[in-house]
Amino acid sequence: MKTYYPALDILRFAAATMVLLGHVEFVLNFRWMEGFMPDSMEYEIGKAGVAIFFALSGFLLAKIAIEEKESEAGFNVKQFFKNRALRILPLYYFVTLVSFFVLTRYSIFYIENETEELNEFLFQKLMLYLTLIPQFNNIIFKERVTIVVQFWTIGSEVIFYILLPFLMLVKKPLKLMIKLFVAFALLKFASQLLSGKTEFEEAVSILYQLMFMNRIDCLLVGSIAALMFHKKHKWALSLSSRDNMIFGTGLIVIMLFLHRRIITGFDYTLYSAAIIPYLLYFTSGEQKQTNNFFLKALAFGGRISYSIYLTHFIVLMVVCYLLYNYTLLHGDEFKLALYVIGAISVYLVSSLTYYIIERPFLRLKNVVR
Repeated sequence: MKTYYPALDILRFAAATMVLLGHVEFVLNFRWMEGFMPDSMEYEIGKAGVAIFFALSGFLLAKIAIEEKESEAGFNVKQFFKNRALRILPLYYFVTLVSFFVLTRYSIFYIENETEELNEFLFQKLMLYLTLIPQFNNIIFKERVTIVVQFWTIGSEVIFYILLPFLMLVKKPLKLMIKLFVAFALLKFASQLLSGKTEFEEAVSILYQLMFMNRIDCLLVGSIAALMFHKKHKWALSLSSRDNMIFGTGLIVIMLFLHRRIITGFDYTLYSAAIIPYLLYFTSGEQKQTNNFFLKALAFGGRISYSIYLTHFIVLMVVCYLLYNYTLLHGDEFKLALYVIGAISVYLVSSLTYYIIERPFLRLKNVVR
């Protein structure tokens, strides 16, 4: 039976909220308003949230996989794919189809240039999303599909889901993961370094975008940490201390404010690495149940974090439209209202989609064998 870690659910909720806050600023910008954050910060807080999601996902999946591999039953690849499909696909396809065929037809979701290109290339873009490679939309086409702009990360995770079973079935998965991480990082760095400095500019640019939009390195950071801790490597054991947990979490805050000094393209990886001590600390000791209402509420936020992540942009655009057209709020009052009412609305809608769409399929994970 899998161990439940409430602290990781709280981390999920924090990561989802970071992405939500960054996208509140995006929604304001789309409506020709300036938010409270500098332009660079609104991107950065979203990057940090996404990187935490990646590290957490890679960590937990590798932890479960190595424990199953060393059990009597062994690592069941077929069950792994079934569980992943039941976890991500129902809500992903629901939001995708509603977004493409319903929401984009309403003026609430109109975005200049982008909506026109979506109507022109609707089938091509839809196929990328339905085949679980939405990250390639940003490479192939000029304009994003903003109401599902965050879906590129799901494509990255799917690629990792395909890789992980093969990595776990080799004799020394940890060594292979480290080699793959180094190769990925070097290739990404080389393509970034050569950008604009070679006659093969277009090819180098495409390569860099492919590496940038498929954050396998962040997922591997989490997986490597999980395997090293499982094998009781000194490095991993030392990182699992309370002091390192506090330091790593604080480092993320520091990086948010010093992000302009970080090498572009590697900030995701640095955020993923910084959260590792938190993951190690809260999965190394005995889990204590709490009756604290606030902590339980935060942990519930983690359970609905996938719904928050997939639906928040849509909900924020609706709230922005309603506040703009049906209230007398303006200036900072309007912005603050969008933050507060928008966040509350996202949490409520996400609770509904969790219970109506996600939960029934999640229960099948223990039934479908």
